[in-house]
Amino acid sequence: MPTPEKIYMNKRSVNDAPLSSSGQAFYNWYLKNDRDDRRRFNIMEDMDEFTDLYTQDEIIKDKQWAQEQDFRQNRKDFTERAEIAEYVMKIFARDSEWFGDDSIIAPTSKYDDYKNGTDFVVEWENPETGERDIALAVDVTVTSTRSVLQDKLNKTKKGLENGTLTKIKYFNSEIYGSHEKLSLTPRVIIVFNKNDLDSLCEELVNYTKNTTDSTFFNQTRDHYMSLFVLKTTKTQLEEQLGYIGNLELVKQNPGLYSDAKHSIQRTLEKVSQELKKKEKSLSEEKVQQAYNILEKVNFSNML
Repeated sequence: MPTPEKIYMNKRSVNDAPLSSSGQAFYNWYLKNDRDDRRRFNIMEDMDEFTDLYTQDEIIKDKQWAQEQDFRQNRKDFTERAEIAEYVMKIFARDSEWFGDDSIIAPTSKYDDYKNGTDFVVEWENPETGERDIALAVDVTVTSTRSVLQDKLNKTKKGLENGTLTKIKYFNSEIYGSHEKLSLTPRVIIVFNKNDLDSLCEELVNYTKNTTDSTFFNQTRDHYMSLFVLKTTKTQLEEQLGYIGNLELVKQNPGLYSDAKHSIQRTLEKVSQELKKKEKSLSEEKVQQAYNILEKVNFSNML
């Protein structure tokens, strides 16, 4: 009879399937050689600075809890491939402005990664006021297993049913330059499958060979994956809006959860605007590439 240890190791062997040659090359080049940039994408050490919001004892407790999750999970969901996916999303969402030229990407702490299922937050700045219009929590994962995706969506579902959406306890806003606790934040999941991520790595490795740093992000600004990201975000927000509107409590009292619905609706409108602009800027070939990937990740009726 298989022991829990053997079951776990079998699961690890699937999750840790060797990277393709291009995936390994990208991992070595971008993740191993750019340590300073990687550190800026993890504010775990900066949680100590949130004493303007929380007591030192509370911060220490949260840090210990996050470290316990590291130990318990043995980072089984954070393979090299998962690290690539998270880094690609963060770096290109930020420097290639995949969520729009007025978007700002802010990483989350390990605490919020584990507790609230969020790898980074997208802020959109109002060009007229200089204030934040809306924010979006983003979780990045590599999987082709529907059950894994369903587990993540259940976290979204719980926030919808509670009317709280997603909370981010430790957030350092680049727009306001201050510490915040975010609430009523819509959350989406960006899913890569192994083959598509390997193909993307191969393209990125070629980019690094044939371009300079100054042109690298200009080339990836209109990458077909930018359309995939916007479209899958829009689809999920539409699903969430429909789900919350069909809750029995909301049907009985239409005014219930109005703040949550308003937050999702405003984010959906912004993403839809960016999606339209992106579709117009891309060639038919790139649009088709994006939609080919979308067919593999169907979020319809998963909530």
